[in-house]
Amino acid sequence: MSESTYQRRRKQAEDYPDAWRVFLPDGRVDIQEYQRFITWLGKQKHKRKQDPRLAVYQEY
Repeated sequence: MSESTYQRRRKQAEDYPDAWRVFLPDGRVDIQEYQRFITWLGKQKHKRKQDPRLAVYQEY
């Protein structure tokens, strides 16, 4: 992963609860945790694009 991608993803992970597991201190990335993070990120982007009324309806 390039340095710019690493920094961009790390910034996107500010709200991710286990970001410390994904981005290791020496600049490496844990692959399994990174895959979980990407899945979580996709779900968050989907939630932001969704109509809020539809989201409330789907919860029930």
